[in-house]
Amino acid sequence: MNAGPFESRVFVIPRVQWPGSIEICGYCTAAQMTVDLVAQIVTQTERATEEQVSHTLRKTFPQPMQASIHEEVVWAWESPNRILTLMTKLSGPNRVSISASSHPFKSGYRYPADWGEFRILIGRAAPGASPVIERLQTYAELSGAFFARAESPAWWESYTSLKGTADEIALPSLRVASEPGWALGLTLGWINYFGPRAATELGLDAAARAADVHKLEVMPNGGRLLSITAEPLDFRDETHRLRYNGLLRELASHEIEQ
Repeated sequence: MNAGPFESRVFVIPRVQWPGSIEICGYCTAAQMTVDLVAQIVTQTERATEEQVSHTLRKTFPQPMQASIHEEVVWAWESPNRILTLMTKLSGPNRVSISASSHPFKSGYRYPADWGEFRILIGRAAPGASPVIERLQTYAELSGAFFARAESPAWWESYTSLKGTADEIALPSLRVASEPGWALGLTLGWINYFGPRAATELGLDAAARAADVHKLEVMPNGGRLLSITAEPLDFRDETHRLRYNGLLRELASHEIEQ
């Protein structure tokens, strides 16, 4: 496994397809994944979807919340898997799931490096999907994320439709550096946020220019917000494929060998 000059450990996060849903996710240090942060993520999502978070996942079944968000976070992070999952009501067009974790586990064993993670799942056709995606920068800045990613509504459908064809898309994991000196292996989305250190180590500015991506914005903290295409990324569109594959070629030296 490759390691860059600022990293001695790299942990690969598998990409999972959520049927019928798009995903917004972000990664920060465990110290930044606080109760207050979870509350702010919930508030931003409620504003985007105009739906109130009202249920919590206990074991395998959602139940109406009987406690405050603070109490739900404390209970969840004292449980064995340390994962909190909150939901809106189980019916309605904007059903959304918000999960947050601290000190993640893999196969029953804790990673030697601790980070925080949040994930927001919402239906591809939900009216609130676009407003949630547009809040990626807000979510990333609130959490102090070193990487955050948003899919497009067409992401998985278009990706799977090309499997086995000449235009099949690869989804390699890139080594994305964190602030403490370790890294996660992560795949790109349609819109991506990179913290200052991650953007610098990836040489993101030069890679984005060479790949002719739609937009690369410099954030006040030195991070970068990268949009590969202007409209929702759809791999069936040849121009979209060219931009996505072109960016991966420019970042190929940071791919993780698996």
